[in-house]
Amino acid sequence: MHTGSEAGLLSPQEHGEPGAPEHGAHGHRRAAVDCLSVHRAWDLRPGDCLHGRIIASVRGVVGLACSPVAVFSFTGDDPEHTAQTRIGAAHPDMELGCDDVRRAARAWVRRHGLHEGEPVDLDQLRADVLGDAAHG
Repeated sequence: MHTGSEAGLLSPQEHGEPGAPEHGAHGHRRAAVDCLSVHRAWDLRPGDCLHGRIIASVRGVVGLACSPVAVFSFTGDDPEHTAQTRIGAAHPDMELGCDDVRRAARAWVRRHGLHEGEPVDLDQLRADVLGDAAHG
């Protein structure tokens, strides 16, 4: 995900659609995946590449339905016309059926009493959610 390649975060054409069955296209069962080690949107930092664009800044906010969101701003030729995109902070770079981490991220937002539009500390969110998941 940090290689500068466009393949990675949010590439369903290469990694399968959300909710895809556990069996691959040829009927082979997919290998079990450790959902705690999967790269997610909250892992991206300024200087990383996302969809062929260099990330200039990252901030976290609460989106709809208490979902923590990473807001990415990109560098560009014209500083007055910057591009932004929003991706669920706990969204994995591949759809692997790891919805427990995303649910835990939403629960973290609710536990902290945060509401839509309020800032989210993505590093703290990541540390707390993955720490809680690792312990139980």
